[in-house]
Amino acid sequence: MNKAKQEGILILEDILGTVEEILLLSKITIAEKEKDIHREIKEAFQLKMKIEQLVSSVSSLHAVILDLETHREANQLWKESNTKSSLILQKQKNREHLMEYLKKL
Repeated sequence: MNKAKQEGILILEDILGTVEEILLLSKITIAEKEKDIHREIKEAFQLKMKIEQLVSSVSSLHAVILDLETHREANQLWKESNTKSSLILQKQKNREHLMEYLKKL
């Protein structure tokens, strides 16, 4: 469980770093000189790659969250199935006492 949490934290840090890079790449600068189409294509490609990296990181984080949630729900169901009500415990004790009494006869 702690490993999954640490993995989630690392993915979040990766997401934040990628978002910062995307914001830096997406800054619009006013250029008075002619547009350089090659530079713009390169920047657009870099932006596309960073967005794909962001999508991948978010997908990984989603998988970690689902694993943690599933683990938590399974743990809760296990606890619920192991807890016996006082009525069931009393019936078990009564049955044991009855069996002991019948063995003595």
